[in-house]
Amino acid sequence: MPLINDPDGLSQGGLTSPTSIEFKSASGANITIDANGNGDLPSVTANDYIEIRNANTTANNGLYRVSSVTTPNEEIVLVKEALDGSVVNPANDAADTTATTLGTNADEKNIYFDTTNFLFTFLNGFGSTTVLDNEGVLAQALYSFGKEEWKNDNDLIKFDFFMTAITPEQFEFNSGWKPVDEAESTISTTDPSNTRELIRTGGWSEIDVNGFIEKSGFCWLTLGNIDSGDNAYYFFASQDAATFATFDGPVNEFVESVTRVDLSGAGTIQFVDGGGGNDQLNRGSGSWITDGFEVGDYVFIQNAEDAGNDGSFEVLAVTATDLDVATASFTANADDTTAIVAIDRRPVAFTTRVRIFGKTYDQSSSTDIGVTTLTNQVYRFPLSEAADAVVVDLANAETSGNIATLLTNISGTPIAPYNDMAIGYFSSSFTRSGFVAVGGDTPSPGDTQFGVLIEADASAGGAASAEQVYAFVQATIQENNDINDPDGRITGEAATVVNGLLAEPLVSLASTGNTISTLAQNANPAGGGTGVAIDNFDSNDTNRIVMVDDDGDSRTFPFVAAGSIEFNANLSTDVDAVYRMFFTNDDAGDNTGRDFNTIGAITVQDNSGPTDIAGSVPQSAGGSSQAFDFDYDGNLQRGTGSDGTDAPITIVAIGLNGAQHVIATGTITRNVGQTFSLVAALERNYSNPA
Repeated sequence: MPLINDPDGLSQGGLTSPTSIEFKSASGANITIDANGNGDLPSVTANDYIEIRNANTTANNGLYRVSSVTTPNEEIVLVKEALDGSVVNPANDAADTTATTLGTNADEKNIYFDTTNFLFTFLNGFGSTTVLDNEGVLAQALYSFGKEEWKNDNDLIKFDFFMTAITPEQFEFNSGWKPVDEAESTISTTDPSNTRELIRTGGWSEIDVNGFIEKSGFCWLTLGNIDSGDNAYYFFASQDAATFATFDGPVNEFVESVTRVDLSGAGTIQFVDGGGGNDQLNRGSGSWITDGFEVGDYVFIQNAEDAGNDGSFEVLAVTATDLDVATASFTANADDTTAIVAIDRRPVAFTTRVRIFGKTYDQSSSTDIGVTTLTNQVYRFPLSEAADAVVVDLANAETSGNIATLLTNISGTPIAPYNDMAIGYFSSSFTRSGFVAVGGDTPSPGDTQFGVLIEADASAGGAASAEQVYAFVQATIQENNDINDPDGRITGEAATVVNGLLAEPLVSLASTGNTISTLAQNANPAGGGTGVAIDNFDSNDTNRIVMVDDDGDSRTFPFVAAGSIEFNANLSTDVDAVYRMFFTNDDAGDNTGRDFNTIGAITVQDNSGPTDIAGSVPQSAGGSSQAFDFDYDGNLQRGTGSDGTDAPITIVAIGLNGAQHVIATGTITRNVGQTFSLVAALERNYSNPA
């Protein structure tokens, strides 16, 4: 069924006035009604709802679910429901000539007003033809329906009207009326059917009979594509857990921002004047923590004995019995017996996100849309997702396109390189070096500070590519648990719990092969700097990595040329084989004759050490490869002026029993992915019997 946006889509049910009803076989909430041979009971179907009014026995009035129809129009087995507290069980009555019913197959009942407790509920997903489902009801349609019913229903008009419209998207349920949820009633279904969750495109406050707010909230409505099966989530800045939308796809749901606290077991409520500093609200028993207060929330006080104590005040600290609040205005009162206390998140920043691995992540907040104080209205948040090209490409490369398997490989049962990766949040900044220098670098040019670390290779077991770093981070921040180095792969991070869903985005990468950029944090949960660094990434990606530091500066590295040296089988099966890379000459620098084949020949050093590009040939039966990198923009081994120029190189390798001496020449250019091959002839003459 579509969203009910017309009041005609709601119904209290078709009216039936039987000649006589016998209420019989009463047992707990169960009762059978009989038409006493008149055949004029309503035509209904099992699981329909009907309401009985005007019964001789008051206990027989109320809401019933049809259990079965024994004889059409003649005998119906019913189960009574209650919207508040326990069911008032029906009773036998041999001949009731005044009772009427609401609800028929032709006009099914999908809303019920409980005029005893001033509650109303939607009857979602019931009936032979379901006319109300999880698509819900437009708030304005509910209001308009209510007006029509109060006008035409001689019973409802006896009561204060249940709803006030401030705008077509902003309402109040007043005079004590309020919607009821499953947890507060005996109605239950397998699908979400809480009435508050089914009211669409409307925010509201629930006002008690004395005119005080009992509950208030806004409509969380998202604009943009969210796929079926995907649930967005939200959190307030004061909270340490996320709440997922009840329904998948684009969101149109109520979010509670004011929640009254039950003080019936709180003992003495005391207002403490801080003497010019922050004040306190104390209780004699119970717990503010259990009630749900968190630092950063506000406490909303109504009806205090001293009018100056009314208002909304920021919570600075919470214990079971004490709330420290940011105000110096409290009038001391050792025992306030009238004050009403509520958790108030209207002034707290609200963030909504969608994070489904394999799709682009998105977020929006009340700050983004220019709202500082949330009221009981509709707020529209841009929020959208689409296929994440980077993750899709990586899944194609690593798991034959199976994104779920890729996620398992990253964060389920991690495999290399993901099993060496971690994210750490620091309580103070740390320094990383080697960047292109900018003004103000400390302690030396090219040095800068960060507060969050993405460790791409904790054990030097195989550095991750930019795409793998990105996928690891995206997989990690969609976890609903602590992501602050839970496996202890980083040294020095703070012992701060950082929930992945609440963590700010850390990296961006538009598509495969593009620049990966870290993202400055608005706030570091551990208290350190807001810059984000990446350590031990694949050197081939150095030139497409940008890290945002604590100052908000985008830091890059001098260009690093990179590539590999390929060895043939003769070298890679000779356990004694070694290799070394030399500059062919120093013509681009000092030009002092330190050429290859002279005693002054210069061994080329890599970028990361720097250390000599030399060592034992990797052993592998079919041939092997050795990666290298080179500080193209900064290497001055050949002398002044040689940095930033192509480097002619000569690579030598020699084995003993398996490979002869071999030389290869080439040029390191301002590129990555360069390959130099060493193909050694088979050694047939070496002999050392000792």
